[in-house]
Amino acid sequence: LREGVARADDARAVEDKILALRRAMDRATDCLMNPKEPKDMYEAEVGAQARDRGETVRLMSFASAAGGDDAKRWRALNDGVMGGMSDGFFMSGERGANFVGNVSLERNGGFASVRAAVEEDGEAYDGIYVDVVAAEDNASKTWLFILKDDLCMREQMNFKTAFKAKGELGRVKLPFDAFNRPERMGRAMYREPLRTRMLREFGFMILKGDDVQVGRFALGIAEIGFYRD
Repeated sequence: LREGVARADDARAVEDKILALRRAMDRATDCLMNPKEPKDMYEAEVGAQARDRGETVRLMSFASAAGGDDAKRWRALNDGVMGGMSDGFFMSGERGANFVGNVSLERNGGFASVRAAVEEDGEAYDGIYVDVVAAEDNASKTWLFILKDDLCMREQMNFKTAFKAKGELGRVKLPFDAFNRPERMGRAMYREPLRTRMLREFGFMILKGDDVQVGRFALGIAEIGFYRD
């Protein structure tokens, strides 16, 4: 903040003074809401033991006969809304759904995502599980799962947490406590914690970062649900 105030004092134009203060406030907010500590990374567990542990309730299943109906609920939301060139799609198949596409850095882009409108109450559970499998050359990619509650829908915010998928089908458990950084367009925001009793949107995202994140991608998705350990 001191640095931003100093730059504002040095600036001559009013617009430059405002910009310097805005950038300083953005940096201060990000430091408060996203301290420089290692981020949690949730890994897929494979095998029947991982799926049978704890209590679960299935919300969406893409590997069943009814999977096509659940797949139709998903829509693409890519960086084209900001002028980017990335693309992402949600496609259903015989063995489940697939989040596929390409992350491009052209025109300052760098993300692809798919979203589904929901009306779910997860307050009695510990978190969300996703049964996923990465394409053969995608096991090193980092994926994001997105949650929005009713306030997020009104205020254009979201909560995200990161996970890794393996080359065979596995279950990733994402505790609600991990969705602890409200943000808008990548900027940390102030608001109350995620209202798990009023969940209104699920999403998968892949975001630029390391070189491995750029280019073609494919994530297989078999099932989504709540879990309680």
